[in-house]
Amino acid sequence: MKKTLALLLFCLVGFAAFAKKNELPGIWNAGAGGQPYPISPADSIHYGKIRIQKQLILVNLYAGFAVVKGEYSFTNTSNQPILMQIGYPAGGIFPQRIVEHVFFEDIVNFRVLSNGQPVNTYKLSDSGKNNPVRIGIGPDSTTTEISDWHVWTQAFPAGTVTTITVYYITQNNLARFKKGDESRDANAFGYFLESGKAWGGTITGGQILVKLNDKLSLNNIQGLLPENEIMGDMQHLQYSFTNLEADPKKHLLIWYDGAPPDYKFDKKVLPSTDTLYRMMDNFPLSEFNDPAFKAIARKNFNLAASGLTLAGILYFLMFFMPWILLAVVIFFLLKGRKKVAK
Repeated sequence: MKKTLALLLFCLVGFAAFAKKNELPGIWNAGAGGQPYPISPADSIHYGKIRIQKQLILVNLYAGFAVVKGEYSFTNTSNQPILMQIGYPAGGIFPQRIVEHVFFEDIVNFRVLSNGQPVNTYKLSDSGKNNPVRIGIGPDSTTTEISDWHVWTQAFPAGTVTTITVYYITQNNLARFKKGDESRDANAFGYFLESGKAWGGTITGGQILVKLNDKLSLNNIQGLLPENEIMGDMQHLQYSFTNLEADPKKHLLIWYDGAPPDYKFDKKVLPSTDTLYRMMDNFPLSEFNDPAFKAIARKNFNLAASGLTLAGILYFLMFFMPWILLAVVIFFLLKGRKKVAK
């Protein structure tokens, strides 16, 4: 009996260690967004008829969170109006060359305007339907995994430009970079660019403009990808692209020192959603027309010890305390049997 219990304990502890070591490497719990995609297989008959002409992504970055406004211009190249089911990513995984994977959580307080008019949306998971995991409806759709979608019905009048505007907030303070047995806590914001191939083409042009707010500055940014393709200064980041092709090296990732894991996001940020969105409508675009901007190189993704944090304590309790308790129970069982034997 003693040997059986000891063997069971050894196997359980070994399994826990094996599972931990085989955890996928990457940045977990990042705040991130993407672009609208056609998500219904029935809409494949429209593949190539709707093209993304340009996108402008505005980001107010703060310690612990980001507020995003995305403007996407679509053209219906056919001579018939088209009605489609559109989805915006609500969590998933996208690849990144340096950190391997970025695991992002659902965006918060998502809102959509179509040509300036509010659109009703719903979560695909709430509808009881299966969630698609591939982006796009055509042969060039990617393998980026999306766990859920914010969905709405979108009309594209024939031969005209339709502007879709989205607003949302991301929580960035729970990010943790994991690789093997090492990990590091910080803040993370990302935006993945899958080109226009899901729609049957490329994105003619686009920009991602990031304003660093409050006490944040370039000094707080440890890692910035894609390396040397982002221009800016101490308070601004400007990422421009034309005829974008799908490439994991092109995804935006900002790894920065910001708010701690125990930051009260729900209480400090969410009640101010309307104010934060009005600020996005007054985003200082003129500040990004600065010829003095220079290419920025930041690639510090070292897994230095992060110290004792609330997230670290919770991680320990979740993965190790059950095994410690089991060991204590087995110890007293063996001790009790020893006394009975005497």
